[in-house]
Amino acid sequence: MAEWVSSRCDPRCPPSAPLSGGAQGPMGAYKPPTIQHMGNHRRWGSSTAWGIAGVTAIGVLVVGLSGLALADAGDRPAAAGSVPELPASLQPDEPDAVRAAFIGDSYTAGAGASSKSVTFPQLLSLREGWIPVNLGRGGTGYLTTASTAGCGLAYCPNYLEMIPDAVKANPDLVIVSGGRNDSRTVQAARDQIAAFYPALRSALPDARIVATSPLWDDEEAPAALGQLAEAVRSAVEAVGGTYVDAGQPFEGRADLISDDGIHPDDAGYALLVDVLEPLVSSP
Repeated sequence: MAEWVSSRCDPRCPPSAPLSGGAQGPMGAYKPPTIQHMGNHRRWGSSTAWGIAGVTAIGVLVVGLSGLALADAGDRPAAAGSVPELPASLQPDEPDAVRAAFIGDSYTAGAGASSKSVTFPQLLSLREGWIPVNLGRGGTGYLTTASTAGCGLAYCPNYLEMIPDAVKANPDLVIVSGGRNDSRTVQAARDQIAAFYPALRSALPDARIVATSPLWDDEEAPAALGQLAEAVRSAVEAVGGTYVDAGQPFEGRADLISDDGIHPDDAGYALLVDVLEPLVSSP
């Protein structure tokens, strides 16, 4: 099947992003780490079939497609593994507050927003009373890694490689969003999605996992995005997670897109939270 190639690349990314090492399939060699969960966090139950014991730490998995960055070059998310500073209203002063880790691309990192306080993870967490840990990295995806043009760093990992950082956050809830940056390599990305969710469940057996449908900007989303959405739905539901179909809330709404022509502005992120909140607020 021919794969759709997006022309909606950031104006400052290379005119023809090279494929490093070619398209890769699912990472069968992935091994989740041994996890020690700290107490005092509310947990959503999950099947004990996903429990793990005595497993070695995750090795760094280098996957192809470096440099397929669709994110704005001005996006400067925090370095991998760091935890962004929280607003005073979201400081962990409640022992039973839900700790929510967000894995995603530049839409999760907040490219196009006026500040970190109005990104969708921050706004959604403020409404729900969660403690957010934003692991969004511009230009990345389930398969796609990024570099300076996409995330502002020499290297930003794909979602599978971000699992160790999610584990460090000790989350009760993991919300995964993205797929736009994988739309050039649909089949390889579908294979990677099928590998990612079992790995995430094995690494975090007690966490609630929520996956959103891939988002696009104000233009009509390509057919490839629908194929990726179906792969995400199937994979997350297979591990007992929740799939959230957010639709395409920005389609035809250029007024909600920032000046870079790709990412939502503050009003766009506020609308996204309005769409997501009723779908993710309860197990």
